[in-house]
Amino acid sequence: MGQCGTQRDHWARHQHLGFSTLKDFPFAERRFVEFRFEAFNFANHPNFGDPNASLTSNAVNSATGVAIPGTGSFGTISSLRSGIDMRELQFSLKVVF
Repeated sequence: MGQCGTQRDHWARHQHLGFSTLKDFPFAERRFVEFRFEAFNFANHPNFGDPNASLTSNAVNSATGVAIPGTGSFGTISSLRSGIDMRELQFSLKVVF
């Protein structure tokens, strides 16, 4: 729409893989124990923060006053996205009767 690019939200994406499994262990006719394992962000994939967009951190040539290309931090990623936990494991045991 308008002049907006097709991949404008490219840096907003994150990868998160969940996994769950369970096993029932019967011990009476209609009773059983259920063991469950769940993992959140199972692959433990890091979700990197946004790249640095500052153009003012380049070193400047003192003789000419011109910025030296490649000496700044433009485009570097130095943090992880906040609010996204790393791998989290959960075990549970439930008695059904």
